[in-house]
Parts: sequence; C-alpha cells; structure tokens
Amino acid sequence: MMNIAQLAYPMQLGSGTWDPTLGVTYVGQTTGFSWGAQSKYKLRFKNNSEGYRLGNQFSAVSWAAIVLNQNFSVSTSLRYTHLGSITGQDADMNPMVMPLFHISNSGRNQVDIGFGVNFYIPNGAFKNLRLSVETQLPILQKANGIQMKNTSLATFGIQYAL
Repeated sequence: MMNIAQLAYPMQLGSGTWDPTLGVTYVGQTTGFSWGAQSKYKLRFKNNSEGYRLGNQFSAVSWAAIVLNQNFSVSTSLRYTHLGSITGQDADMNPMVMPLFHISNSGRNQVDIGFGVNFYIPNGAFKNLRLSVETQLPILQKANGIQMKNTSLATFGIQYAL
C-alpha cells in the first residue's frame, strides 16, 4: 500500500480556490406557524493549483413549521440542489485507475424532502436553547456518470438565541 495516495475528486476536503456563495432568504412567522425559502449559489471562478475546477452549485429550499406547544414544533422542507460537473483534470488522477478519477462522473441534480422536530427551552437555566433534528430523503436524483446515489441525510443542531 502507498503511504501517500491521491484521493478522488469527491473525497477532497476543499476546492483549492476561493468560492463566493451568494444567497437570499425569506422568513415568515405567525404565532403557531412559520415558513420560508432560501436560495444559494456557489460560484467557482478559476482552476485550482491541481488544474481543475469543481462545478458551480445552486440550491433552493422551502420549509414550513407548526408549533405543537411551548416546547415542540415539527417541520417539513423541500430542497433542490444542482451541482455542476468538474472541468479540467488533475494530472495525478488517471481515469483508467478508478471511475472517481474521471470528471464525467461528477455533477448531479437532486430533490430532497425533509422532516424535522425542534425542542425549545423558553425558561430556566437553559433559556433560549433549541435542539433540532431533521432527516432528508431523496425523492429524485440524477447523478452524471458512475456515482453513488444518496440515501438519506440527518442533521442535528443546537442553537442558542441571545
């Protein structure tokens, strides 16, 4: 085994470039109901030092939540994500060695549905602390080339409001 091995494009920890993300969010709220939408676009300007550029990324999500009582609310969301294909080529990644080294196996479109629960503490020593969990399941996905499909995603969060 090699001590130092080049990892495939999806396994890289970053892009190797500065990638600005532009976004806009709308939130609405009443006493027992909240809703919102957000869109974000990550722009990849140039190739990195290895000679390739990750694809631009666009996502749009809408959500709604219903308050069950003072402490609990439930939510649902619908998310669309477009991840563009990689351009360029890392000279150290031979596409004949592994399918993940071939740039035609990059990029995807996906739609996920999410379900979540929030627990809010309005009083006491942990006042304004919120614990949340959400699971997202793909309802439509098209991955370019040979890629693994996503099966689920879980998000756990802890928030504190000042």
